Amino acid sequence: MRIGLILIAFFVVGKLNAQIDLQDAPWKKLPCDTLQTQLEMNFCSAKKIRMADSVMKVLYNSILNSLDKEIKSQVKISNPNDNDRQHLKSLNERIRLFKESQLTVERYVKSIQGYVSEEFSGGSIRTLMVNQWGLGLTEERIKLLHNMIEEFGLK
Repeated sequence: MRIGLILIAFFVVGKLNAQIDLQDAPWKKLPCDTLQTQLEMNFCSAKKIRMADSVMKVLYNSILNSLDKEIKSQVKISNPNDNDRQHLKSLNERIRLFKESQLTVERYVKSIQGYVSEEFSGGSIRTLMVNQWGLGLTEERIKLLHNMIEEFGLK
C-alpha cells in the first residue's frame, strides 16, 4: 500500500507542470465498477479516496514548500527595506491563510461525509456513498490546488 502511495506521489510531482487530468487519475483506473459484492465496492472506494487524498497532500505540500522557499530567500536579504519587510509579512500571512483553508476544507469534507453517512444510515451502501462524496470533494480540492500552482507560479 505504501509503495502505491509513493508511486502516486511521483505521478503528481511529474504532473505539477502540466494540467492534471482527473479523468486519467490513478484512482480512476481501479476496477471498482466491475466488483460484485458491496464489501468489495466499499474497500475499493476507500482505496480510491486514499489515493486521491495522497495526491491532494502532495499538491498542498508543494505549495507550502514553494512559499517556504520564498520566505527563506526574503530572510537572506541583508538590508531589507520597507517593501522587503512588507513582502515577508505578506508571505507569512499567505501561509497562515493557506493552512487555515486546508483545515477548513478538511472539516467541510468530514461534515458532508457525516451528513451522507446519516442519510444512508443502516444501509449496506453507506460506506460506498460516504467515500464517493469524499472523493468528489477531494478531486475538487485537487483542481483548486493545481490552479493555485499554475496561477501563482508555485512550483
